[in-house]
Amino acid sequence: MNTLQNEATDLASKFHHENAWQTHIHPYDTENVVAMKAKHNIDPVHGSVYPKFTPICNKQSGDVVEYNYFVFPDYKAHMVLPSGSIVHRNFLCFVWHPVFEELRQFILDHPTHPDDMTMSTLVSHLSGKPLRTFPRNVQESEEKPAEDKVPRRKLLWQQKNWGNMREEAINSVLGYFGSVNPGSVGWCAGTDIEVSDKSKGNMRFKCKEYPTMDIIPWLQEGQHGYDECH
Repeated sequence: MNTLQNEATDLASKFHHENAWQTHIHPYDTENVVAMKAKHNIDPVHGSVYPKFTPICNKQSGDVVEYNYFVFPDYKAHMVLPSGSIVHRNFLCFVWHPVFEELRQFILDHPTHPDDMTMSTLVSHLSGKPLRTFPRNVQESEEKPAEDKVPRRKLLWQQKNWGNMREEAINSVLGYFGSVNPGSVGWCAGTDIEVSDKSKGNMRFKCKEYPTMDIIPWLQEGQHGYDECH
């Protein structure tokens, strides 16, 4: 399963590097996908398309997703915090649709109240793509700011078994949907500040930790992602 996820992350990143047509349409918009394949002379059956979600079969194959609390990754992240997210308002009608009442009740009942996992999984399944990430910190100059000494994940250490409960929660949510998205494509995809990542958590790439505004591509007119809604 981890191999499939790495392959999906790499392919999604490749498409964004190339600003390929696969990044501009919904992966399950069959009519447009077929038309674009024909336009670019791509094999209609086996031609390259945006990576599919990876099936999760907890009971049948024992697939388990681990909760990574080592880093805040730019790439291969499968969930984001709602408090720091930008979501198109059209998704809200699905979030509050009666069909997902069971999920909303799960958030209320679970000890960790996993709204971030549920929202991220729901939105990515609706969009057919993984979530996009943006810099957590932006600075005015190239000088690195002072290290943040405030603990970032207090509940992991203050509440017993918090990490284990979070891991149980994400596996429950993904088991409900039956698959997991390919993992996020970093905000720096396709730029010269994307580098290989060898840190904990089995990430593939990473972006500059403290970028200045002028090197964030989707903030610059004409650069990749400027006129797109992900």
